[in-house]
Amino acid sequence: VWNGQPQRVEWLLPTWDSLQTLQMAALDMEDGCLQLEEKRGPGSSCLCASCNASIVNADGSLTSGPWLDEYTQRLEIGIVGYNPNYGLTSLVTVNFFFPRGGHIYKVIHVQSAWVNDFGGDIFEVGLMIICDLIWVSALTYVMVAEVREMVSVVQSSKDKWYEAIMRDYMAFWNTVDWVAIICAYAVLGTYIRLALETAASNSAISGFAEMDSNSTRVESEAQSAEIFEKVEAMVLAEADFRFTLMFYPMVVMLRLFKSFDAQPRLAVVTKTLMTASQDILHFFVIFLSVYFCLALNGVLLFGQDVQMFATIDRAIIQCFRTLMGEWDWDQLKSVGRMMAGLWIWMFVIVVNVLLLNMLLAILMDAYGVVKSKASGMISLPGQISELIRRRRQFTMGERVRLNDIWDAFFELVGDEKEMVSSTMYITKQDVIRQVEGIPPTQAKRTMANARKKLEAAEEIPYTPYDFQDQIALCNSRSLIVRAEVQGLKAAVEEIRRHCYSGPGPQKNGSREATMQAIDTVSQNVSQMGSQIQEVLREESHGYEERQNELCHWQKDMVNMASDSKLTMQKMKKNLQEITQQVQSHAAKAEAKRNGKG
Repeated sequence: VWNGQPQRVEWLLPTWDSLQTLQMAALDMEDGCLQLEEKRGPGSSCLCASCNASIVNADGSLTSGPWLDEYTQRLEIGIVGYNPNYGLTSLVTVNFFFPRGGHIYKVIHVQSAWVNDFGGDIFEVGLMIICDLIWVSALTYVMVAEVREMVSVVQSSKDKWYEAIMRDYMAFWNTVDWVAIICAYAVLGTYIRLALETAASNSAISGFAEMDSNSTRVESEAQSAEIFEKVEAMVLAEADFRFTLMFYPMVVMLRLFKSFDAQPRLAVVTKTLMTASQDILHFFVIFLSVYFCLALNGVLLFGQDVQMFATIDRAIIQCFRTLMGEWDWDQLKSVGRMMAGLWIWMFVIVVNVLLLNMLLAILMDAYGVVKSKASGMISLPGQISELIRRRRQFTMGERVRLNDIWDAFFELVGDEKEMVSSTMYITKQDVIRQVEGIPPTQAKRTMANARKKLEAAEEIPYTPYDFQDQIALCNSRSLIVRAEVQGLKAAVEEIRRHCYSGPGPQKNGSREATMQAIDTVSQNVSQMGSQIQEVLREESHGYEERQNELCHWQKDMVNMASDSKLTMQKMKKNLQEITQQVQSHAAKAEAKRNGKG
């Protein structure tokens, strides 16, 4: 084969020659016109067509000789077959490669294609045709929807059309949609090409079968050459169709992830990868550096003795197999047990144990953050129920679609980018005035949901360090309360000593001083009680809002916070009892003075 075309072609046609003649022709194709008399007797002619034709070499010179000579680098034997049981046309090629080293390599390649894709049971064929039509219709619908969205973005933007598409439309998921559309139409195009090539191949084979018995050998060889050409084009088209179809499930998988992104619980996987994307990027810089260094080390160590490490590309593949726990120790130890064992130990410890576990830690850390945020989101059954409720209310005229609200405000602003980036405050009355037919309850609910999502988006993430700060603040306030309680206790003891200091004449103004002290204590106790209640209310509210955002390793801190809450409640209760005791002592002292008076 030279420049992609066969340089010497021989046809062995059983319909024209006997088996013995074909054997003698194959022998002449090997040694040419040598020893003709010894092979077939005096007056024999050479059956090899290459000996009688001049062959154009790569340098332009002409040579004649047998079909197989010492300059041959590749030899190909082709056979076309048809299997009527399965309806397959096959092209079988046996290739022999003659390298300079002397070893002959053999490669057998079988390529097949269906003669009729719509053969079989009528129900199966009918179902297949219906599914194909549905697929093509859905594909066309998706393409039309994407084109409409693109036109809408261009019309709603004040920038040039290509700038609007690149800035406002070509997001990641829109790119995935267009890749899916292009891949699907490529599958459709390669299938149409396969159908045309199959029809041409079937026509050539039918023409050969219907050849007139009076046709010449030259016509038979020309018809055979056409069959080989058409069958080869058909199997190549079938290979291209399968190759194109191979990418389509991958693109469909990405589109499924786009659909999952609309549901918070299902979007955990994609959001985990997005959250950890920066860490994963930096991790793979290190991982690939180590991986390629170890692969190169394997080439230098095993390359001369182990075939799977002979080249760098083979070593990269074998290192990945080693990463998955698959290696051939009997071949690796051929360079020495110590060196092979050292390489295996280094690869397993560095790559498998250290780097892969670091990657797992990065993903689990991001998964914990995403999972904590998604735990309070609506579930898939709840979202389905919400969609059904909205659809029922829309059909009954009790609500308008969210797209109608968007379109109404878009008409007011006129530019999508300006509308999204606007900081203007909107009230329920503004929504009712702008959106035609919207009920007040839906306007109020829509504004409340929008405000909730805005606050959630602007909320600063609550980290374990923030929790530690809250615990420290609670501890400092507890110390303040403790100091004030001790001061209150000292004041109560002073009042008690003053009230029960023994009989004797009371000084002028002692009653007023006692009542003033009691009022002061009561005010301090009431103030402290309100402060403690406010502290408890704030801390409890903070704990209740953030308890869903904490991970399992924070449970001990939460228990400590709960103990602090109980302790402060007990302190509040004790303060109330002390207040009651002070008031009781004051009442008794007042009654005692009145009795003496």
